[in-house]
Amino acid sequence: MKTGKIIGLVIAVWLGQAAPAQQRSSGRAEFARTWCDFGTFSAEESRTAVFPFTNRGDAPLVVTGVKTGCRCTKAEWSGKPLLPGRTDSITVVYHSREPGAFLKEIVVTTSGDPATARLHIRGYVEKSGKR
Repeated sequence: MKTGKIIGLVIAVWLGQAAPAQQRSSGRAEFARTWCDFGTFSAEESRTAVFPFTNRGDAPLVVTGVKTGCRCTKAEWSGKPLLPGRTDSITVVYHSREPGAFLKEIVVTTSGDPATARLHIRGYVEKSGKR
């Protein structure tokens, strides 16, 4: 009797997992570009990149966070829900007093699927007064 109940329970669980998952609505950020090359610039200067994105999903999308990885890179975004089909942007400002080449990754987290996107900036900072 116990064996029959256990087999029935196993079959019920298996059937529940085999059933197709219901599609849930979600936003989806599609970035117009994910790279920006700032070229060469002086250490006294800063550079700004704008990364536009569109919500290609079927539900509102919210950018919940942006991690830049260092103090020399700052990001700004609205934080407001973005309706399907609408466009917004993330603005990234890079300023370094350290000369040399750089490559930075910015990780964007959203309420959508996929939940993360990666943006990149690169360039070369010359020593002060060289330009």
